Amino acid sequence: MKQIDDIVKNCTCQEDMITLQHYRRLIEAAGDIIYLIDRDGYFTYVNPRAYTLLGYTPEEVIGKRFTTFVSEDWKDRVQAFYANQLQNQVSETTLEFPVVTKNGQEFWAEQTVVSIVENGVTTGFQGNVRDITKRKRAENELSLRLEQLTVLQRVDIELMDALDIDYILTMALDQIVRLSHADSGFIGLAQRNDQMAIAQAIGDYSGAEPIPYCDPQAGIVGRVIQEHRPEFVLDIEAAGCHSVIPDIRAQMAIPLLSRNGLIGVLCLETRKPERFTMAVHEFAQLITTRVAAAITNAQLYTAVQQQLTELHELYTLKSRFVSMVSHEFRTPLATILSASNNLHDYFERMTVEQRAKQVSKVRTQIDHMTNLLDDVLTIGRTEAGIIQFNPTLMDLHAFCLRIVEQFRSLHRTNQIIYNCTGHPEEILFDEKLMRQVITNLLSNAIKYSPADRPVTLNLKFEERQIELSIRDEGMGIPESDYQQLFQPFHRASNVGTIAGTGLGLAITKHAAELHGGQITFSSKVGEGTTFTVTIPQEKDDQSHEENSRN
Repeated sequence: MKQIDDIVKNCTCQEDMITLQHYRRLIEAAGDIIYLIDRDGYFTYVNPRAYTLLGYTPEEVIGKRFTTFVSEDWKDRVQAFYANQLQNQVSETTLEFPVVTKNGQEFWAEQTVVSIVENGVTTGFQGNVRDITKRKRAENELSLRLEQLTVLQRVDIELMDALDIDYILTMALDQIVRLSHADSGFIGLAQRNDQMAIAQAIGDYSGAEPIPYCDPQAGIVGRVIQEHRPEFVLDIEAAGCHSVIPDIRAQMAIPLLSRNGLIGVLCLETRKPERFTMAVHEFAQLITTRVAAAITNAQLYTAVQQQLTELHELYTLKSRFVSMVSHEFRTPLATILSASNNLHDYFERMTVEQRAKQVSKVRTQIDHMTNLLDDVLTIGRTEAGIIQFNPTLMDLHAFCLRIVEQFRSLHRTNQIIYNCTGHPEEILFDEKLMRQVITNLLSNAIKYSPADRPVTLNLKFEERQIELSIRDEGMGIPESDYQQLFQPFHRASNVGTIAGTGLGLAITKHAAELHGGQITFSSKVGEGTTFTVTIPQEKDDQSHEENSRN
């Protein structure tokens, strides 16, 4: 204002005075802020429009540096821009940046600055500032829409053939959080127990399992799950909500819906509520619609793959069963047929001893086939969950001794060693199932070991469990067979022509599990195998004290 007044005073003719007064009225009535600053950046004049846009009177502005009114994040950029104009003597520049008003609010301004040059030297600048907040908002809205369309197109392409749920969730959450400018968020998926659990998260939700904010009275996620409608809250404290992430002020939640109902929920959180606009909310819903469809497709694919795997397993099981039956039944049937033919053709010529020998062959093979059928029926009942478990209190040490003696009488060429450690006592076990465990493991150890190598049965009584281990020094088990070793009808790949059904280990495993125990093994090809069965034993404190005293 002072500079304008000085110019008016120096006018010598009335015509110039009228013209200058006219310009002064135009400047002071302009819709933009018009100002003058010296080369150091201090205001020397500003028109009254400064009060309308900034809330400062001209007198409050004059004498202050121009960066006083620039948003803190932009101060360095604006100062560097105009320092470059002064240094390179650029006559006119235009720059857009946020300006801070007297009450702390910000608006976007477009500033045009013209250098004032006297005798080839820049002495100051003349500028005008206009409010472009509406234009900037429209530009940002357009830019956001274009970015959203680009993201939607990318998401559509990515999800078109995506069948990996983890990939779908990771990609979708990354895109939504980035475009919504959220500080954190998660996607929860419905579980089989009707609970919701976090499947993918950005932010620390580790202490919020199975999923946070599920209380419909005070949790946005709970209301969305209950009502199947999206919701966002711009002030969670006022709404009675909370966050497990520090300093969160706003939340947004959107259901993931399929034809069959709710399959999950998306939750976004921010420390700056102004980021969650209706446009962001609508965009998030567009993304979740696509994500829900992709998750449904992936789940259907997974289910189909599981069914195909089960069908393949059934087909493999059937093939093994047919192979086992054709092999294991052919030999005894051939023996029975041969013995029958001998009895039919040479009965009169045979001695009593010869006849008895042929009958014994028939009976032995019938017993073998009966045992084979019993094993098949046992597997069937076990798989159907109808096998009976009848534990009684018995002396396991004496039980093992009887079985070992039976095996010693049948397999005189093998050395069978039996050891018992701890304090033998009566325990609860199912006699029939325990016999299957011991006889199957001993039979395999003998079958797959050389006749001159020992087989060792160790029984160990411990404080809270019993441990039964059978070790051989036979051919061992290849690592490639480990995973399927306890599957029905599966036999190790190195057994060659040794007879067997592939049912013994499967039956043993089920029998151990019915006792609440488990079976493990260690093996090395060419050196032998050890199978270990552990069965827990529940004891009260009184009996434990008595055993300790004994």
